[in-house]
Amino acid sequence: MNEIRLYVVSVKDGFELSRLDRGLALLDEEELQVYRRYQVDFKKVEFAIGRILLKTQLAQRIGADPRSIRFRKNQYGKLYLSEQDMGTTSEQVFFNLSHTDKLIVCAMTTLGDIGVDVEHIARDHLTIMPRVFNETEIEYVNAQQGEEEKLAAFYMIWTRKEAYMKAKGMGFSLPPLSFAVPVRPGRATQGEWEYNTCRLREKYMLSTALHNPTGCDIHYRIQEIDCEWLE
Repeated sequence: MNEIRLYVVSVKDGFELSRLDRGLALLDEEELQVYRRYQVDFKKVEFAIGRILLKTQLAQRIGADPRSIRFRKNQYGKLYLSEQDMGTTSEQVFFNLSHTDKLIVCAMTTLGDIGVDVEHIARDHLTIMPRVFNETEIEYVNAQQGEEEKLAAFYMIWTRKEAYMKAKGMGFSLPPLSFAVPVRPGRATQGEWEYNTCRLREKYMLSTALHNPTGCDIHYRIQEIDCEWLE
């Protein structure tokens, strides 16, 4: 099926690090070193849950033990699985991860390169637009009626840009001013890329960017995963 699966995990207030003890067994030594280097608990939680989420869902997808999954990185740090790491599946699985303010999202598909970004619609970053948005994108934001609508438009464009940069595997090594994204809400295509943007629980904006050169019709499936699965 031409499907993108989005796995969403919410971290509740007061989440205790001790709840990660079992899940940490899935992390390799390099990942554990990164986990330990974080100085604040919420960063440890975001990192660990992200890796645990990726490994458990990938394990189901490729028919492997989650403890056997070892991520590789490209020169910009994007995670991927090599062909020999694909377990029993014959298809390559593409995935990406994003987190913000107690929300972690993983996008997974077999269709092609994918990026995902989720942001908390809380801060007013409109003043930075000239540094990251082109003229058409800025005009679209400024054309909205009311501050809330402007912020929603800003975050739609910003999450699409970051999702594209992540799908390309370059992150901020690809300057956000060097490319444009469509400014139509919801689903939109531009060249070989399909974008989809939605709001989660009103206060989050979520976008995916998928390399879709064949223009196939895509189904989006969001699955909420409770933190209880860690225990």
